[in-house]
This record gives sequence, C-alpha cells and structure tokens, in this order.
Amino acid sequence: NCGGPSIESGGAKSYGASLMKEPDLTARLLEAIRTGIVHGSTATCTSMDAASSDSIGVSLKCRIGVYDTPEDMLAAAVSRSDDAMFAYEKLHQYITRAEQSDAGLSHVILHARPAVLSGMSPTKNRQIPALNYEIVHQISRDFPGLDVTLNGGIQGLHDLRKLSDDRFVISGSDDDDDDQRQQRKT
Repeated sequence: NCGGPSIESGGAKSYGASLMKEPDLTARLLEAIRTGIVHGSTATCTSMDAASSDSIGVSLKCRIGVYDTPEDMLAAAVSRSDDAMFAYEKLHQYITRAEQSDAGLSHVILHARPAVLSGMSPTKNRQIPALNYEIVHQISRDFPGLDVTLNGGIQGLHDLRKLSDDRFVISGSDDDDDDQRQQRKT
C-alpha cells in the first residue's frame, strides 16, 4: 500500500505514499513480496511449477501523485499551468517502473487524489485536493495489461454508473478507506 498520506500528518519517510517518490524501492519491495509469495507457496505446495508461479500477480495501491506539504501542492498548481500533465507523467513513470520489474504487477488501485505527506491530516487528505478521475481513466487506457481500480469519492451506485466504462473497476468512498470496499468490474 503506497497510498497512505501520512501518520498523524507527520510525513512518513519510508512507507505509504512517500514510496511514490522512490519508484526503484517500490519495485524492489513488490519483487520481494512476489518472491515471498512464490517461495512460501512452493515450500508448502510441492506441485507448484514455474508456470504456476509465473501466474502469481502482485497489486499496488497508490495515489495519483504526492506532495510533501499543502504549500508544495499549491505552489505546483500556481507555477505550472500543465500541472495535471506533469503529475500524470510522474505517475505513469512510477507504474511503468513497477510493471517492468520482476514483481508480476497485475493490478493497480489508484486513489484519485494526490497524497500530501505532512501538514494535513489523513482525514483532510481524503477531501483535499479535488479528485481527478480522468488520470485514473488514462492509466487504465495506457496500461491495458493491468487491472486498474479507481478508489475515492464513490458514495453509491449512482456514482458507479456515472464513472463506469468497459474495463474499469471502481471501489470505495472517501469515508471508508479500508479494504472492505464494494467492488464492481464492468
């Protein structure tokens, strides 16, 4: 989970959303998770062959971007008229790095707003900045080999119907940030 913005707004340095600033470290962690799953499976199940272990995928949950402070977020919005494109390119590079690793990345869960690592409570960061569903949609188009789940802002079925398209998984609401979210694949 590379999506948690902070621990009591203290600015996590080596876990949660701060890992989005470290694509190589994230890729190595995903590889280690997959290796642990494969070796754990082979230790208890002698019939697992190479083809079976190749089919084991890993998921990555992250935000669509990351800022150190609310001031950084505001400065980026003011200084770059193309901030959305800049944020998208950074996210694309991050996911590309994870996908090109040996982690077996098969699923990306994207919280549709950037994380702010410090100076804002996690609760507040589930409300600010604004959601950007288009970035999530673009990732789903640019990475056709990955399942992409949109996370954030879904309050009910009416929101699902408005946001659904032919290959999108949509889950969760801002008020319910745990893994027990309603999911639907269309």
